[in-house]
Order: sequence, then structure tokens, then C-alpha cells
Amino acid sequence: MADTLAETAPIAADPFLPQIYRVVSVQRELEDTATLLVVPLAGKRPDFRPGQFNMLYAFGVGEVAVSISGPVTDSTQFIHTIRHVGMVSGALARLQPGAQIGLRGPYGTAWPMQEAAGADVVVVAGG
Repeated sequence: MADTLAETAPIAADPFLPQIYRVVSVQRELEDTATLLVVPLAGKRPDFRPGQFNMLYAFGVGEVAVSISGPVTDSTQFIHTIRHVGMVSGALARLQPGAQIGLRGPYGTAWPMQEAAGADVVVVAGG
């Protein structure tokens, strides 16, 4: 019988290692821009809050930070809109349904949604 919580708790995934996700659908927004809907191959998608991002890994190419562009209400998937601006983002933007990517995250500070409710909001982004 286990004596400590560490011996009885399930081992969490290493946050520094990408988890494998499958591309379920691809929406072509522009010639160089695609929105990917991805789901984990195993386990459950981590919770996230508006304003956070994931690190997406194109196997054999590299990794980039990409904002989460889908709703927080669907706990089964992540949605990312990616514009081809370099080698990694280009590889990700060209993916087809069935492809696999590595995903780490979510990371970053979330937007203060409750404090912003009912107020005028200006969002400035870069990348």
C-alpha cells in the first residue's frame, strides 16, 4: 500500500514535452492562412483561458508559439489560426486532416475577462 500522495497520484505529463495531437479539420482562410482544429491522441485537452497560447511543433521542422483561437467551452479540442510567415508556420499552415503535431501548453497570462466585462476594450497583438 502506498504511503504518500506521490505514490498514489497519477503521473502528470511533462509540460516541456509535446503531446501528440491529430488535425481533425483544416479551414483555408486565405492562400497562406489556415485554421486547424486539433484533438489529443491520448488523454484530455488541458483547460485554457482567453489570451493564452500553445507551442505547436511541426515534426522535423520546429516549434512556434500560436494563440488559441477557439472557444474555451469545447474541452475536446484546440483551434489555432496560422499564417505562413516562416518554415515552421508554413509547415503547420499546409497540414491536412489526419496529420499529427506536437503541442505544449497552454502558456501565458490570460486576459482579465471579468474585469473587462461591460467596458471598452482595445486589443493590441503582435507576432
